[in-house]
Amino acid sequence: MISLKRSLTKQLITVTILIIVVYTVLLFTWLFTGIEFANEVFVKRDSQRYKQWFEANPQMVLPQGDKFGVYLGFDALPGQLRVLFDKNTLVSGELALGRVRDNTSGGSGKRILMVPTQVKNDKRWLYVINTLPGIPKDGPVRELLKVVGIYGVVILLVMFVFAKRLYWMIIKPLDELERLAKSAADNTLIPPSELLTKPNEFGVLARTFAQSVERINALNQREKTFLENVSHELRTPIAVVKSSLELVDIRLNKSNYNITQPLARLADANQTMVELTEAMLWLARSNHQPISDPDLERFDFAALVEQIWQQLSYLNDKRLNDKNITLQLIQQIQQHLLAPKNLVAIVLTNLLRNAIEHNQKDIVLLKFENDTLVISNHCESLCEQQIEQLLQRGHSENECFGLGLNFGLGLNIVQQICDKQQWALQLRNDQKMLSIEIVFTRTG
Repeated sequence: MISLKRSLTKQLITVTILIIVVYTVLLFTWLFTGIEFANEVFVKRDSQRYKQWFEANPQMVLPQGDKFGVYLGFDALPGQLRVLFDKNTLVSGELALGRVRDNTSGGSGKRILMVPTQVKNDKRWLYVINTLPGIPKDGPVRELLKVVGIYGVVILLVMFVFAKRLYWMIIKPLDELERLAKSAADNTLIPPSELLTKPNEFGVLARTFAQSVERINALNQREKTFLENVSHELRTPIAVVKSSLELVDIRLNKSNYNITQPLARLADANQTMVELTEAMLWLARSNHQPISDPDLERFDFAALVEQIWQQLSYLNDKRLNDKNITLQLIQQIQQHLLAPKNLVAIVLTNLLRNAIEHNQKDIVLLKFENDTLVISNHCESLCEQQIEQLLQRGHSENECFGLGLNFGLGLNIVQQICDKQQWALQLRNDQKMLSIEIVFTRTG
C-alpha cells in the first residue's frame, strides 16, 4: 500500500527544490536584465543631454575615456568601435549594442552601448559611448549566490511550516478517519471524535461515514432481532408439529387410523407459523404504520386464549413438580375484540409462556374487559429500577438474565408490538404478583 504521508512528503520536497531552482534562475535573469535596462536608460539620457549641450555650445570639450566617451563624427571613434559597428545601420536616437573580448576582467567580454544622435548645424553625428565591464566570476556572482542561499534556507523553513500545517489539515484528519474506520470495524458504535464536529470537508466526510455506519448497524440489529424473534416465536408451533407427528406415527404403527385430531393440530400449527412469519416480517420493517382498520378483525378472544393455552400445554410437561399450572379467568371474560388477530396471538403466546415458565406457584390469573388485558402470576419481587430496565427496548434474552430478571425475549417482542400498534403496556409488581396490563386501544 502506498503511504499517503510519504507521497505528500516527496511531493513537498520536489516542489521545494523546484521552487528554489526556478527562483535562482529568475533571480539571475531579473538581475542582469535590470542592470542592462538601467544602463540603456542612462546612456539614452546622457545622449540627449550632450546633444542639447553641444547644440548650445559647439566649442565644448567632449569627454572621452575608457568607460564613457562622447565623439563627434563616426571617423572620431576609436578604430575598434569603427570595426564593431556599421555606420550604415545606425539610426539616430536608437541604441546600438556590441561586445568586445576582455582578457583582464576574468568574466564575460565588455559590452558597448552606443547611441548616435544627429545635431543641428553639423552634418556629423554625436556618438555617446558607454562601456560596461564583464561580470567577474568571483565578485557579484559570489554575493548573489550568498543571497540565493539565504533565501533558499528561508524558503525551506517556510515550506517546513507549510508542511506542518498541511499535516494538521490533511494527514491528521486522514489518520482520524482511519481510526474511526477501524473502530467501526471492531465495534458497533462510532467513538467520539473532534473530527465529527469540524465544518470542513473532512468533517462532512466523517459525519457521512458515521451515519452510514449507524444505518449499517441498524440493519444488522434489525436482522439480528428478526432472527431472534422468529426463532423464539416458532418454538411453540414447531413443538406442536413435532408432537402431532409423533402421535400420528404412534397411531399408525398400532393400525389406528384415527388421526383427525393430530392432523387438525398440524393444520393449526401451520397456519400459526404463516401468521407468525407475516407478523415478524411486518415487525422487522424499519418504517411501518399501525395496521389500518380494513386489516382489523373482530374475533373470539376467549377462544383464542383457550387455543393458545392448549398449544402451551407442553410446557407443563417440563415442570419439575407434579402439579400443572392452571389458567384462572377473573370475572366474566370479554368475548370479542376488534384488533389484528395475529399480533394479539403473538402477545398472548409470549405473556402466557412467560407466566408458565417463570411461575413460582401453580396458577395464572387472566382478566380481560373493556379491551384491557391483565395477566398475573407469582414470581420474585422486582424493584422499580428492574421493572424500568425490563421494559427498555432492545434487551435480548441474555441481557435480561444479566439484569437479574426472569424474563427474556418474549416480553421484548410484546414491547415492540405495543409500540408499533400504540397499545399501552404497563408492568406492575405487588405482593409477589407480577402483572402485565395491555390496553388494546390506540393511544395516539
